[in-house]
Parts: sequence; structure tokens; C-alpha cells
Amino acid sequence: MVTADNLNLDVLELIFLYLYGNDLSSVALVKKSFFAAVIPRLYRKIIFRLSHAKRYPQVMSPFQAILAHPALSTHVRCVGIIFSPGPARSFTGPSEASSPGYPVLDDVLFSTTSSILDSESHSIFSPSLISFVMRLPDLKITVGKELIEQLVTLQGSTLQSIAFVDCGVSQDSVLTIVTSCPNLQHFELPVSLKEGVFAFGNAIAKTTNLQTLIDTEIHSSHGHGPNVGLTQENARFFMKRVPSLRRIISGNRAWNWESKAPSGLVELSLERLPAYSSGTYWFMPRDVTGFSMN
Repeated sequence: MVTADNLNLDVLELIFLYLYGNDLSSVALVKKSFFAAVIPRLYRKIIFRLSHAKRYPQVMSPFQAILAHPALSTHVRCVGIIFSPGPARSFTGPSEASSPGYPVLDDVLFSTTSSILDSESHSIFSPSLISFVMRLPDLKITVGKELIEQLVTLQGSTLQSIAFVDCGVSQDSVLTIVTSCPNLQHFELPVSLKEGVFAFGNAIAKTTNLQTLIDTEIHSSHGHGPNVGLTQENARFFMKRVPSLRRIISGNRAWNWESKAPSGLVELSLERLPAYSSGTYWFMPRDVTGFSMN
């Protein structure tokens, strides 16, 4: 007769794929075999939310729990800081819970209510990342150059996807990113037309593998004024400057590369997208289904 006691670990892990959150932690307390099967899934994604911040430091952060039990760190693949209780050094972050020999994190998702981000914020960075997403509370805030330099110095060789949501990025920082991240394929940021389309196009021309560019700037829907969105000519210019670029999204419009005429003119197709709010599911880069939080 098959019972929970004689199910092998592989079967238990398949069963527990259908459990999430508190259900996983509850099952882990039932018995040792359940604990062993649940732990890899329970610690795969570590999220620090507002509810955790309110109880910190009375209740330890998940990163402190991993420091106390280092073996758990071998299961961690994604870290999300949705709310930071203070400066980056005021609590134990993911880089402090990592050490040589631990596996590579795939994603770091960082959202803060603080309007000040400087070089101290590099303590959120893990040894090696594939995806990095940052959200700030105000588009008028520009991500600090020192933080960008820290990011690319530590992660430039492995990053494939970078997204800046609801915050600004200077042209100098764009140039730093594209020249320091040779594997960058997905780039999401507000494209400021005030600084010049040609300057931005020339900056991203330094990249060799970029395939998707997403403009997160909130543009005017009236077709005039300082916040007019990208045009087809802008998209064509960017694709001409970056031969690997195949898709550009601005608002609810997406331009896809179709072909290149003998004259050198890039042929594009226009795709209309559903309305998108940058504040909804900010942590999942658009058009990149591999970075789901489920």
C-alpha cells in the first residue's frame, strides 16, 4: 500500500510543485521526508516585502536565516527586495548571505521607497546575475552613476536582462551598461527624447547582442509636446545602429524587424499591444517570460 512514508523524494517534489507560500512552510513541518522535499522549492525565491520590513529587526530577515543555516543558500536562485527598511547596509542582504562555492543567482528584483541610491546599494548584488530589475518611486529620480558602475563591475559579464522601471538613467550610464555587458539581450529603461534620439542611438550602438529594447517613459498620448513617444523612424534608426536589435516597444506599440532592403533601409512591422501599467507586475521584464515569479 502506498503511503506518504514510502513515497520517494522525486514523487514528493512533484506533488509539492502545486503548493505555494505558507502551504509550503506548513508542509515542511509535518515530517522529515516532507521537509527534505519542500526546502529546495521553499528557498528557491527569497522575497523581502513590506510585511517583513515592519517586523524587522524583531523578526530576522530571510537573508539572516540563510546565514544561520548556510546549507539553505544552495537552493536560492532569485532574490527580491520589494521594500527596504533603510539604507542598504542597515540589514543583511543577499550578497552577505553568499560566499564562494554557492550557486549563481539568476535574478535580483529591487524596489525601494528611498529616493537616495548610492554606491552603498551595491550590497544587494549577488555574485553573478542573469537578470536585474530596479524600481524607484519617482521617474524624476536618476539612478546614480556609482551604483551603475558597481552593477556592471560585479555583474557585467553575466547579465542578459536589465530593467529600470519608474526611474531615470543618464546617457553616460547607458553607455557604461552597453559597453560593460557583452551578453545583454533585453534592455528596459525610459528613453528620454529630450537628450536626443541620435545620442541614445549612438550609445546603444556599442552593444552587440541586444535583441529587445523597451521604452518605459510615460509619453503623451496627444502626439505633441515634450513627452511624445518613439516613432517608427526612431525605431528604424535604433535598429540600423544596432544590427542585432529585433524588437522595440514604446507604450502600446511594438516595432519588429522584418528585413533589410538592398538600399540599407530597415523594414519594420507595427504591432499594437494591450495597455500596460509600469506599476503592475513591475518585477517581470516585458516580453521575457522566463523571469516569472511563480
